[in-house]
Amino acid sequence: MSGPAVRQPGLYARRGGTELPARPGSGTSYLVGADGALERVDGADLDAVLDVRVEASYDGVLVRVLGFDADHAWWRVHRPAQREELAAAGLEPSGGDRQDGWEYRVPVDRLDDWRENVTERTPRGGRP
Repeated sequence: MSGPAVRQPGLYARRGGTELPARPGSGTSYLVGADGALERVDGADLDAVLDVRVEASYDGVLVRVLGFDADHAWWRVHRPAQREELAAAGLEPSGGDRQDGWEYRVPVDRLDDWRENVTERTPRGGRP
């Protein structure tokens, strides 16, 4: 089984036509690359920072996916109405509570209508 044809949710740094996973560093810098090979890059040296959010549908209920692998996707809901909507679709949380939100983890093949929502922004300390 393979995962959906979308990127993992999170930040991506664009530099010279290449996009790599990123996370904020200190000051105006970002940590760019895979976990094993992170490079500290100043925001002024990046073309853009992309904020990728992923949504999918579980039995007609739209959810914001926090992450996925080849087998499972996971997300969290915070409003009781969202939990009730998922319960009506036959899905109970795999953990969590009202205070921290309810966690869900389901096989990726149970989700459809995968889509990315990408917001491009100027890097901290970068060119406007």
